[in-house]
Amino acid sequence: MELKITVITENSVTKRELLAEHGLSLLIETPQYKVLFDTGQGMAVEPNLKKLRVNLQEINSIALSHGHNDHTGGLKKVLSLGGPKDVFGHPGILMRNMPPLQMVPIAQTECLFPRWSWSLWECSFI
Repeated sequence: MELKITVITENSVTKRELLAEHGLSLLIETPQYKVLFDTGQGMAVEPNLKKLRVNLQEINSIALSHGHNDHTGGLKKVLSLGGPKDVFGHPGILMRNMPPLQMVPIAQTECLFPRWSWSLWECSFI
């Protein structure tokens, strides 16, 4: 199986046109599936995605490693640019960042946060 990993944001950069920030975001691609692993702090994710010519509409899902802001801070920006995505992570990963009362169940699927759309504040939990 072919696997490609592209660093979207990280603490350092090797290309002048990219921005560095404390945190991490990786695009993991196979021929059949694309997942964004973490979203960085959020300041560098949009400009770096544009410079790297990553089309967020083509990303199938987002996986979050843990709830620290340097790994989840860009989630709002990514969802606003790319539309609703399945978001995978521990069920409590974002509770301190997003009050549960603002989340409205919309459907149940096999992932933890199916079809999140930040602009609509919608998600569902298993």
